Amino acid sequence: MALSRRGRAAPGLLHTVRIVPAPVRLILVSMVVFNIGFYLVVPFLAVHLSENLALAGWAVGLVLGLRTFSQQGLFFIGGGIADRFGVRPVVLVGVAVRIVGFVLLGLAEQLWSVVVAVLLVGVAAALFAPAVESANAAYGHRLEAQGVLRRTELFAVEQMCSRLGSVVGPALGALLLVVPFSVTAVGSAALFCLLWVAFFRWLPADANTGTGVGGTDGGPATGEVPTLRLVWTTVLRNHAFLVFTVLCGGQLVAYNQLYLMLPEHLDRVVGGQDALGWFFTGAALLVIGGQRSVAVAATRLGHRAAIVGGLGLIAVSFLVPPVLTGSAALGLTGLACWVVLLHLGRC
Repeated sequence: MALSRRGRAAPGLLHTVRIVPAPVRLILVSMVVFNIGFYLVVPFLAVHLSENLALAGWAVGLVLGLRTFSQQGLFFIGGGIADRFGVRPVVLVGVAVRIVGFVLLGLAEQLWSVVVAVLLVGVAAALFAPAVESANAAYGHRLEAQGVLRRTELFAVEQMCSRLGSVVGPALGALLLVVPFSVTAVGSAALFCLLWVAFFRWLPADANTGTGVGGTDGGPATGEVPTLRLVWTTVLRNHAFLVFTVLCGGQLVAYNQLYLMLPEHLDRVVGGQDALGWFFTGAALLVIGGQRSVAVAATRLGHRAAIVGGLGLIAVSFLVPPVLTGSAALGLTGLACWVVLLHLGRC
């Protein structure tokens, strides 16, 4: 029997982990490890490039921009490849590429080698992230059809796991600022090595159909697999979706300024970047604690109003640091308000 929309309260994290099948538990754990490995390195990359490698500001911005473009900008390609060749091989290749990317990033000392490393790191995520999320969506479809839990509940738990990694990663990264960046980058690569082994051992070949949950019927993907040309043609003809994509791209561009602007502003305000990791940790805790309330408010407002309001809040957040200046305390307050408003807008 399918679940009713108002039959019971949403299950907690531990209860959900107990009732879902092993491949879903693997996906949820991977969300934690993905983000620990990511936040161990990327938030501190600008510091490493500017202080340890003495790269100019334009070079730091170029590296961070290429990392973002090669990841989020290529998600649609990674998703299409996963649809064509299956989740498991694409995830394994993607994780392997990220391992190489992080090792190279830790060893790179010239701009060209740093660029190659961040491109590998980004392309890796463009491969494995859409594949893992599509598998989770397929399992969610089947679990909802079987009355186990709603898809929205599974996606909420996925976000909780993701944010948990976003809390642990920056905190560990801040503690590891006392060791060379190369050690941190290789340590992150080691985490992804463990993930590769776990995916190789326990991720089923038919993960993108959500089978293995029970029964033999397929998940949401039934019938003949569409070609990549058909998939992308369908997407490009959906004008409403394209507008939505542009808006999402705009907020992503705004959010990624955090990785470049926050270290620079901290250096100007307090003469150092020791608090960088704690800013990211606090932001992740804010999202974990406030996401449910923000989601309820967004539901009441409606999708259009919530999207417009969120983008407006993101825009306003960038006006706060220039206004709150004059002393170290005021400057830190401005940065904290900027981070809070920026993340609330993204929720």
